[in-house]
Amino acid sequence: MRFLVDNNLSPKVAAGLTVAGHEATHVREYGMSAAPDEKVMAKALADRSVDPAGSPDQRAPGRADGGNHPRQPAAGAGRP
Repeated sequence: MRFLVDNNLSPKVAAGLTVAGHEATHVREYGMSAAPDEKVMAKALADRSVDPAGSPDQRAPGRADGGNHPRQPAAGAGRP
C-alpha cells in the first residue's frame, strides 16, 4: 500500500511503514510541511496514496458529491 504521511505525524511513521513493506513518503520530502489539507489530499489522490492521518470527514477535492477520499471509508462505515 502507498502512504502519504501528513505533517501532524512524525517522519518516523513513514519510516516504520516503509520497514513494514509499504511505500511511504512524508510530506516534508515533497516540501509540503506547511501545505493545507486540501493540497495534501490532492497530492495523495494524484499519487493514489492514503493519508493515514486523514480524518474520515476530510473530503476529496474536486468531487462534486463531496465524497470521501476513495481509500477512506465514510464516517461510521463498517460499524453496526
